[in-house]
Amino acid sequence: FLVCGLFPWIWLSTALVEGTTSLVASAGLIRRAVFPAELLPIVPVLANLVHLVLAVPVLAVGLALGRWQGFAVGGPGALALPAIVALELPLIAGLALALAALHAHFKDVKDLLTSALTLLFFLTPVLFPLSAVGIPALRHLVRLNPVTPFTLAYQDALFAGRFPPLALWLEMAAVAVEVRAERCERAPRLELAVGAVVHQEQVGRRAAGDRAREPHDQLVAV
Repeated sequence: FLVCGLFPWIWLSTALVEGTTSLVASAGLIRRAVFPAELLPIVPVLANLVHLVLAVPVLAVGLALGRWQGFAVGGPGALALPAIVALELPLIAGLALALAALHAHFKDVKDLLTSALTLLFFLTPVLFPLSAVGIPALRHLVRLNPVTPFTLAYQDALFAGRFPPLALWLEMAAVAVEVRAERCERAPRLELAVGAVVHQEQVGRRAAGDRAREPHDQLVAV
């Protein structure tokens, strides 16, 4: 049960942290090459998706062993996994793009994101089933978490071996569409962020050049 929700969470959290710093870390590449800068935050999302795909066989072996020993785990619902991933991909990609644009202007975004992800992890039913949350207000807060429907869908498909109910599919689709719409609205802000990254990189290069010339100028003066 834990691993069925933990592997997708690792994909989300790692992709967001790496995607947040992608624009700033690739400032020199952005200045030299002509290509869509929005691809940079997408690269860690896809790279960590590959890690998730490679972890699925390990999970499948564990579920098969559990089923062989008589536990009611796994089943045909695992066929829904590609569809769940396809719905979560726009969510992670959209968040990575937005965070990368913010990080270009505010350098503390990565640290704030790390703290926020820690809090969000405990508000996502990864370590516990949603039915175990007995406090109505806390249960409602967990359900408001945009990652919750995806986690529940993974647990239904992989651990329980059943296809997620229609309500979960609608929730996941609504989150994906909302993030996609926000991404389209934030496209001009991403262009401004790219310009800010290039400007900061050029300023840094000039400052480094000035520092490198200082000893030479002092020697000439002597």
